[in-house]
This record gives sequence, C-alpha cells and structure tokens, in this order.
Amino acid sequence: MENFFWADYAFFLMIFFFMMYAVLDGFDLGIGTLVLFTKDKQRKDRLIRHIAPFWDGNEVWLVIAAALLFAAFPTIFGYILSSFYLPIMITVFAFIIRAVTLEFSYHDQKNQTLWLTIFGLASSAIAFLGLLVLGFLIYGLPMTSAGVVSRNLNDYIVAFPYVFAFIGVLLTTLHGYAYAKHGGIWSMADGLAEKKSSMLFVITSILICGVWIFAGIDGYPIIIKCSNNPEWGILIHSVSSPVTTLKPLVIFGSIMTFLIL
Repeated sequence: MENFFWADYAFFLMIFFFMMYAVLDGFDLGIGTLVLFTKDKQRKDRLIRHIAPFWDGNEVWLVIAAALLFAAFPTIFGYILSSFYLPIMITVFAFIIRAVTLEFSYHDQKNQTLWLTIFGLASSAIAFLGLLVLGFLIYGLPMTSAGVVSRNLNDYIVAFPYVFAFIGVLLTTLHGYAYAKHGGIWSMADGLAEKKSSMLFVITSILICGVWIFAGIDGYPIIIKCSNNPEWGILIHSVSSPVTTLKPLVIFGSIMTFLIL
C-alpha cells in the first residue's frame, strides 16, 4: 500500500513538472513559431530579446520531469524511448539547433534572417513532436500482446495524435503571441488592450494546464494505455521503482519545487 502512495505521488509530481515546462517554455516555443510569420526585422529582434533572458532556464522543468520519469518509472521511460525513438531524437536535435541558431543570429547579422528562420522551424518541430508523443500516450499505443508495444509503422497511422499535435502547436503559438503582446511587442492602444492580452495569456496557460491534467487522470491508474485492447494497458504501480527509491526521490523533488516556486 505504501508503494502505491509513493508511486502515485511520483507520477503526479512528474505531470506537474511537465505541465510547468509546457506553460513556461510554451510561450518561448510559440514566439519561435511567430518569428516564422513576422516580416518586420525590428519586431523579430524584439521577439527574440523578449525571451532571451530565460528561454533556456525554462527547459530545466523538462530535464527534471524526464529525470523523474527515468528514476521513478524506468520501464515506462524505456517504452516511450523505444516506441518514439525517431521523433524524440529529432526533438533533441531541434533543441540543440534552436540554441545554436539563436546565438548565431546575434553574431552573424548578415545571415540573421536565415538563423531566425531555422530557430523558428526548430521551435515548431519541438512543439509538434512533443505533443505528438503526448497525443499517442493519451490515445494509447498499439500492442501485439499485454505490455508488448507494436513496431509496425502502419499501427501508428491514426488521426487523433496528429490532429492533437497540430492544434497544440496553434495553442502554443497563441500562448506566445499573448505573452509577446503583453510585453508590448505589438503596440497597445490603451490599458484595456493590455488587460485583454493578460487575460489571453491566463486563458492559454489554463488550457495548457488542462491538457496535462487530463493526460494525467485519463485512464489512471494506467500509465501506458493500449489502443487496440484496453486490458493490455500498463499500470503505474506495476512498473514503478521500489519505495526505497521513490520516497527520497519525491521528497527531494517536492522540496526543490517549493524552493523554486
């Protein structure tokens, strides 16, 4: 019974970390996508400067969430990595490209437009591929038997995860737009306009949180759902680390979260 408590604690703490990343780095990725559709050079510069002080710091939440997933649910970490190896590796590569092109855009003014375009494409790719993996986890993974994920590419051609990812990118872009508008990137006519942009940012933040809360509670206590046979789903408590690992892990994570917030 004690193992159940700490496994649940670790699971929902992990969901919280992913949710914080989605909200805080979401507007960074959204602004990156906006750069692709912004023609005015001065506005592009202002967009980049708006996120420059903390865009990399926001990614700490993702690192913490992934580390907790690996430590608390190593089997699930293996399932996700092996099932989505290509999109995850592309995402990691896109993170690297995003950081490199942002630096190059400062130091190579001659080719700044090129670097910012690549930066925007990398930001969009990170948002889309990350949400694609989440979409599959919500929908369920195809399995050939209990706990055995299918390796047949045709089994992954289903509409929901791709539509989910596309709509998620639009939401992320709107999230970035709301943040940029609140920061004055787009001119404000009056105080009312500023209040509206603040409200839009709050709404997009709530929607993003809602997606992750739904992802956490949908199907609970199943952590990996099976799309073709619900009985083959993998339970949280059957794949969690032992209490001796979970207990200090989540206590330390909770204390650090409290200090950060």
